[in-house]
Amino acid sequence: MARINAFLINSLALLFSLTLHASDGYIGSQQCAACHSDEYQQWQGSQHQQAMMKADESTMQADFDGVERSLGEVVIKPYIEGDSYWLAETDAEGKLSRHKIDYTFGVYPLQQFMVSFDDGRVQLLPYTWDSRSEAEGGQRWYDLYPDFKTADHQFHWLNTGQNWNSMCADCHSTNLQKNFDITTNTYDTDYAEISVGCEACHGPGEEHRQWANAGAKGDDSSLNNIASQIVEYEPTPKVLMPKTLQHSDQVETCAQCHARRNQLNDDNSHLSTGFDSRYRLSLLEPSLYYPDGQIYDEDYVYGSFIQSKMHQQGVTCSNCHNPHTAELKFDINQTCTQCHNAAEYSARKHTMHPVLVTAEAGKGSACVDCHMPQTRYMEVDDRRDHSFTIPRPDLSLTTGAPNACSSCHEDKDDQWALAKMQQHYPNSTLIGSEHFSVAFSRADSGIDSGQSLAKIAQDQNYPAIIRGSALLRMQNYNDPNTIISLKRGVESEQTLVRAGAIAGARQMPIESRWRLLNGLLEDQHLSIRTEAATALSEYMPKLAAADQQRLKKALDEYIDVQLFNGDRGGSHFNIGLSYLNLAEYKKAEQAFKESIRIEPSSDLAYVALADMKRQLNRPEQELSVLDQGVRAAPNSGGLLHARGLYYVRAKQLPLALADLQQATVKSPENPRYQYILAVALMNEDAEQATTAFTKAWQLNPNDLQTLFALTDFLIKQGDKAQAGYYLKALKQRAPKGAPWLGQLEQAYRQLP
Repeated sequence: MARINAFLINSLALLFSLTLHASDGYIGSQQCAACHSDEYQQWQGSQHQQAMMKADESTMQADFDGVERSLGEVVIKPYIEGDSYWLAETDAEGKLSRHKIDYTFGVYPLQQFMVSFDDGRVQLLPYTWDSRSEAEGGQRWYDLYPDFKTADHQFHWLNTGQNWNSMCADCHSTNLQKNFDITTNTYDTDYAEISVGCEACHGPGEEHRQWANAGAKGDDSSLNNIASQIVEYEPTPKVLMPKTLQHSDQVETCAQCHARRNQLNDDNSHLSTGFDSRYRLSLLEPSLYYPDGQIYDEDYVYGSFIQSKMHQQGVTCSNCHNPHTAELKFDINQTCTQCHNAAEYSARKHTMHPVLVTAEAGKGSACVDCHMPQTRYMEVDDRRDHSFTIPRPDLSLTTGAPNACSSCHEDKDDQWALAKMQQHYPNSTLIGSEHFSVAFSRADSGIDSGQSLAKIAQDQNYPAIIRGSALLRMQNYNDPNTIISLKRGVESEQTLVRAGAIAGARQMPIESRWRLLNGLLEDQHLSIRTEAATALSEYMPKLAAADQQRLKKALDEYIDVQLFNGDRGGSHFNIGLSYLNLAEYKKAEQAFKESIRIEPSSDLAYVALADMKRQLNRPEQELSVLDQGVRAAPNSGGLLHARGLYYVRAKQLPLALADLQQATVKSPENPRYQYILAVALMNEDAEQATTAFTKAWQLNPNDLQTLFALTDFLIKQGDKAQAGYYLKALKQRAPKGAPWLGQLEQAYRQLP
């Protein structure tokens, strides 16, 4: 594999609209080599060093041989013309387009390619090189996004979902300055270094260079504190435990990129003010994680790692990974047996598999096979879970979360895995023990788990991300345990617990929400202040002048965050919602229209603007906005659904049913669309209405409204068998003593 040399690294970015600069004290990795030659040589050829490169013969891994390749309905031809790399694409309609490739993105197990445009945008092509070996199925072109071919899809390669400037650049280059001009909708993006260089982790080097040239000794405080946290170990029979710890920002430094988070600004003081003043970390939401905290969608490690016992005991990234090569420091199990006694944990008595000799022999005896199961992303990229879970097939049976045993033994089921665990570990106190995932799973399925969530949220033994995620799930409860948990969450020293409390309080009456959350408007971390502001913004008109000023200050910060991300239509949509909450309709309309200008095919702003027109009793303008949106985004279920509701209110039922039905076709996974269609069909087609109600409940089993409506409708249809089935499910999920449940049961008993 070709390696880019140091001179090339510092000269590549002089081309195109992306310029190398040495401002803000950044001096470039090559300047570090004179004193730190070993570290510099280790960094050479690493995935960090090759995170982004100019496309040329030294960096390109793919075959640009001029041969046509069929990728589904598309034919591509990668070829070289002069010194440039090109990819010709013939789409399903026979339209030919040619794309000049300016940059490569990553190296292994895949390499992506980027195209520059005159307005400063750099977009990622979907046609990707599988750089694995032929034996692994690699050395081939493939289409990374075969389902995103319509021009109005967010992740079509020409749209914002595949925009380098906004989506990728901050983590693949050093000291990125996005430089988006909102008035012209153009970029002038630049950086200190094209790839991930020394200063991406250590901070700007100019002050350190001056410090070194002056002959200073000791530690230089101008650099980020990213030393390993453990200073001294204390041996125990099975594992080394930390005896002394030192402060380190290492994990948070890595988390800048290795985390599922939203960026709030480009202020590089975040390591002194806190990670949460530059980023907002995602909690353990069902769309991102399984109920037990294992990765589901891409979480980029940090959200998993901070759940782990490793993190709680002071382990940092560099205890396992060489920070300069980004590779593991040791082979196979040796990484783990740095701390875990090999005699105890590598033996067959622990693994139940043949003792591992090589990477190919005895699959299942490697620590990572059981404790860091893999999930495949981008079709070829296997990434390991970093929460270091213990396989729990008993939890799989209860929550549906995967376990390493039956995931590896694909011909077996979870019941088999549980029996094997009980057979080999008959004295285990783990199997069947209490676990937060049971409460999370029940809450996500709509089964009452408020008391369990409250217990988890207040248990200091749980990591902050788990406690915050318990609070997040309490937004559907309003009992005393919930109120107490949210109050204590707001008062927590842990940022993620406070974040969870804000999310959990969003469904409370606004007066109660204000009393609970208003103290967070002066929180030390920007992520908390801004989230509290959006949760409270609708209360602004009712506040006294002093409190209005407090709320406005935090809300202005929130709007600044959105403007920092102003190259995304969703940010202007968020601004519009804030102004809508303040009843500032002109500003809201301006923000929604700005969202549409930035992303014409994004449906959120059209729907919100149309709904505002409805609230202002302007039905003609409402329909005009919806028609405009449907033309711009014809595959949007949201727009079709909104227009269907307009026609319902206008008493034009045939048009309404047509749009509502199409909305469920375009967005088949949206339970709300199925529910509304069912309601519209109740007096038109009972069978189709039942089908739509059933689909809605299957898509969202925690929606009591849908389950109630389905059961009530079946009772009124006289279908006792089906009504009884759903009534039983409703009784499992409904709050105890709910009067409407008793009324439903009485109606059911009266059926013949």
